[in-house]
Amino acid sequence: MTSEGSNGKMSSSQTRSPLATIPENVGDDVVERNSTDENVSSEEEAAAASDVNPLASDAAQILPMLQNLLRNNDIQRERLTGLVQLYAPAVEDTNANVNAESEQIAREAALASQVHFLEQRVQELEEEIETQKKLNAELEEQLKSLTNSSDP
Repeated sequence: MTSEGSNGKMSSSQTRSPLATIPENVGDDVVERNSTDENVSSEEEAAAASDVNPLASDAAQILPMLQNLLRNNDIQRERLTGLVQLYAPAVEDTNANVNAESEQIAREAALASQVHFLEQRVQELEEEIETQKKLNAELEEQLKSLTNSSDP
């Protein structure tokens, strides 16, 4: 990824990424660390496992290598994610716009539903008012007829 001069420093003609640069030999460091730290315990495990099962011995020898591969994959994933975020912010903006639009559409649908409910409720209340007016008119007529009949 980066080339180093004979003194171990990067040349001034190269541009540095704003992301933290990880040397290309990171995997080598991890391999060395794995070979010194984990091989002691894995050798003991392999010796104990070989007494019981020869397949377990093979698995114990392969396990540190697989762990190293997983660590390297994690490092590469982080580096790629950083590069994608650095060089493709427009994609995130587009996703944010799509999410904002879908949220707006959902809000509009909820509001339209509420408006429809309120319109139905207003219509029901208007009908109820008309019914009450008719009932009130009938009661007034009955009251007039009672007052007229009791006034001789």
